[in-house]
Amino acid sequence: MTAPDSTLPTDFADLGFGLNAQRRVLLVADMVESVRLMQRHEWETTQRWRSLVQTLVQDVLPAHQGTLVQRRGDGLMLEFESVTGAAAAAFECHRRADAANQGRPGDQHIVLRMGLHHAEVLADGIDLYGAGCS
Repeated sequence: MTAPDSTLPTDFADLGFGLNAQRRVLLVADMVESVRLMQRHEWETTQRWRSLVQTLVQDVLPAHQGTLVQRRGDGLMLEFESVTGAAAAAFECHRRADAANQGRPGDQHIVLRMGLHHAEVLADGIDLYGAGCS
């Protein structure tokens, strides 16, 4: 484990090159066993995942003051204004995934793995960088 970079300013000032140090509330989610699901039911899993993500982006995130930061295949990075909003959204995401799994065999369920982090990150208006979001 490496020590934190002590050169990062603590006042969240502009660092130059369009980078700003900021505190963010991040929720990272991915689909558990996505490789197995894709190998067995690629088309259906892809469509179900896309539908779930669309529901999360359109309904869950706005209700909890969240935004989609990154989308990578079976994973998402979401940002929230507060830790409580992120936690509430995480529970709602699980409820939506459970509802989408109703009537399907257990080996076809889309299960979400999620982690919540409140950290300092480097932001350039497009992407996030640094140990706080890795």
